[in-house]
Amino acid sequence: MKLWKKSFYLSSAIFLSLILGGVTLNLMVEYVHMLKNETIFFTNLVQSSDLIVDELAIDRKNDMVTDIIETSKNELLFYYDVRKGDEVIFANTPQNLKEFSIETKEKIDLVKVKQHQVLIINKSMETKNGVMDVTFRKNISKSYSAYWQKVCVTYLIGIVISSLLSYFLYYQMKKIYRPIQNLSHELRTPLTLIKGYSDMMMRMKTSEEQKISMSSEIYEA
Repeated sequence: MKLWKKSFYLSSAIFLSLILGGVTLNLMVEYVHMLKNETIFFTNLVQSSDLIVDELAIDRKNDMVTDIIETSKNELLFYYDVRKGDEVIFANTPQNLKEFSIETKEKIDLVKVKQHQVLIINKSMETKNGVMDVTFRKNISKSYSAYWQKVCVTYLIGIVISSLLSYFLYYQMKKIYRPIQNLSHELRTPLTLIKGYSDMMMRMKTSEEQKISMSSEIYEA
């Protein structure tokens, strides 16, 4: 393989590694940032739910409270399961998300099952009707989908940029190495002639005139 091609392949591999490495690092930071924002938002929703749970414990059919909960469910994908012992006071979690559960309390967890990613926390809350066990859930699958779409697009852009740089590098290196290659070819012919005459002079018995003639040929080459 020609030297310039080896250099091209090596440089292209370095370009691709640097670009995709930078893209990967950036996407990892984006993922942490996305998850952090979702967790903070979920925490704020949970903390602001004390009054709602308190009202549900007294009257689960309170229109104002149920409207707020319904809005949270439809727009924020935020769900409540309120229990007093074994009695279910209120629950609006979709059936396909009820399998998302954890045993620990007071700790936010991220649960992944199939196509869904759900933030979940269990809390014991003091209400006017006694202590309630509440499970809060928030479906963050949309954020995950948006993130993975961004991953695909970003990697595609990275590969395209890397390919363009590789093509540019290919033609530039070809332009640089071609004169060197031509010079090497030009030198090869006279050097072959010199080598041939030198071998003849060493191996054959030649007269002084022949030596002078061969020397002239070598000189003119």
